[in-house]
This record gives sequence, structure tokens and C-alpha cells, in this order.
Amino acid sequence: MKFDGDVRVIRENIKTGRILVTSDIHGDLDALKALLDKMEYTPVVDTLVIIGDLVQKGTQNLGTVRCIMELAKVSNVFVLMGNNDLFTLVDTDRNIFNHFKRHFGRTVLYESAAALGLPLPETVEQAHAVREQAERAFAAEFDFLRSLPHILETDKFLFAHAGLADESLEHQDLEYVLATPRFHETAEHRFSKLLLVGHWPSSNYRTDSLNYAPLYNAEYNTLSIDGGTNLKDFGQLNGVILDNETGEWTWVCVDNFPKVQAPHAQAPRSGAAITWPENAVELIERGDEFSRCRALKNGAEMDIPNGFLYEDERGLHSVDITDARLGVREGETLSVLREFSDRLLVKNDRAEAGFYFK
Repeated sequence: MKFDGDVRVIRENIKTGRILVTSDIHGDLDALKALLDKMEYTPVVDTLVIIGDLVQKGTQNLGTVRCIMELAKVSNVFVLMGNNDLFTLVDTDRNIFNHFKRHFGRTVLYESAAALGLPLPETVEQAHAVREQAERAFAAEFDFLRSLPHILETDKFLFAHAGLADESLEHQDLEYVLATPRFHETAEHRFSKLLLVGHWPSSNYRTDSLNYAPLYNAEYNTLSIDGGTNLKDFGQLNGVILDNETGEWTWVCVDNFPKVQAPHAQAPRSGAAITWPENAVELIERGDEFSRCRALKNGAEMDIPNGFLYEDERGLHSVDITDARLGVREGETLSVLREFSDRLLVKNDRAEAGFYFK
């Protein structure tokens, strides 16, 4: 995968009172529509900023691009490129073929092939042919992705998909802007304007809790907003609402998990969390529904649902999990992530996940 070319920077003097921001939609059109409704987005009255990864990993990729193309017809809508958007355009034929096999139904090219009635490619050469036909048939969608800028600067804020090395915007490395990992932890420059980024799910930065809310880093003045939609098993689509006068921010989120009202209160109990990619574990004792495991990253021991454990060539791993007991108010609305014999794994409206005992 090559990150060729210079970064494209746009600068705008935004006058609207609110700037609504989301990122990493990953082909989830339903979530995008629900989030815009929840943020009470009003075209022209509000500014909308989408900071990359419109597509891949979801099942509504073409629909998502078309929806955002319509949104972008309004003057104060700004859409930036993410690494997955770039991969759609310039990835190698070999990688594209592998994506057909590994991410069945979750790529732009798969949806394009299905829409054109093309059979799934069985060779790299066939994948190349599918790609050529898709780009001809859906030229408007591909051209839109190709046209996206990389960095947006306003009077009070900066926006980039993955990160910025500093505030010399025209001299950034494109791969860093679109794909640097762990920017929230590895940044070396304190930004004079609040910098909003996506790309790396905010839950990956937390080891003491499982939480998908946006995360602010005061040391560098950065805000990581990726909620893990279609990437994390229990992810969500986050929306940040910036006050364009004061610079303050609030946030909301949407997910597609069933909701329940808690029938009783529960006191909290802190715990540990395991999140990808540092999700290697060691089995201590196998149980019928939960197994005792040790997280290799920090040595924390916890009971993990057996269905969360999987093994590959690198060893035993767990999907994102915590052993915390969530503090719950009677009547509080909870998202039910998984149900077990004596407890639920739930998430509250602050995006904190934990167990709620029946």
C-alpha cells in the first residue's frame, strides 16, 4: 500500500454556531443517519465535518458514499479522507483479492461486484478486472473518494483522520496523517487549536475500563473520537458537537444493540479491560461458561466468556472484554451487548461497558 502524493489542506472561516463532527463510519449508513438525527443536524445552520473512513468493514458502503455525496452538496459540509477510503482507490490487486476472501460483503468493491452481477473473483487477475469494471460503473462514487482533502483547519479547530506531526500543515507525511497508529499516546506536539482525530478506536487507549467515548488528551490538546463502528464487537458511532464560539465540546453516540431499562440498581466495582490489539491471554482454568485467564499485557486475571476466546497462529486471544461491574441506576437505559446465565454485558449512555447481574 503506497501513500503517494502531497497532503491536501483546506482552510475555512466557519461562522455557524455548531460544528458537528463524526469519523470512521465504515459503511454503516443506518448509524450515520441515526447520529445526524440525534445531533439534530440542520443543513446550512450547522457545519458538518466527517474526518475519514467513510467505507470498508460495513455492509452499506456504496449507500454511505452516496449519502455523504448528497450531504456534501451543502457549502458547509467538509469530508476528509481516511486510510480505508484511500485503500479503496489504490490498494494492490493482491490485497483486493484477499479482502474479497476475508471481508466477504464488507468492501466497496464487493458491493460493486454484487450490484453489477459479477461473480466473486477466484484469482488476482479476476479481482483486477472487477476493480476496473467497478470504477467505470461507479465513477462518481470513486471520483468523490479520490477528491477528498486530508486536513481541515478552522479558526479554532484542526481535523485529520489519524494525526498530525505538528502545525506545519502543508509539510505533513501523508501516511502519518491517514494511518499513524496510537496518535493519542504517541503525539509529540501540543496543538494550539484542538485537534480532532479518528482512526484508532478510543477504547484501545483504556486498560482500566471498556469505554468507547471520545477521549481528550490535555497534554497535546487532541480529541480521539473513533467509537469503533463495525470494527469493535461492541463499538458505536460517536458524534462530537463543537461550540464554535467557546471552543467547548459535548458528544452523543448511536449503536444498534437492544435496549433495556434496568430493573434494579447495582453498585459499581472496578476491574480491568482487554482490548485489541493487545488482547493476548493465557488460560488459567477452563469453565463451563467463563474461563479464568490472565492478560499478557498487564497480568490482570479475569473471567472471560468462553465465546469471547479465540486462537490463531499467535496463540490465545480475547475480543474486547472487562470484568468490571457497571454502576447502574434503577430505570437507567442500557445497551445489551451479550447475555449470560446470571448476568448481562451492558453499556450505558456514557459508553462505559461492564457486567450487570440479574
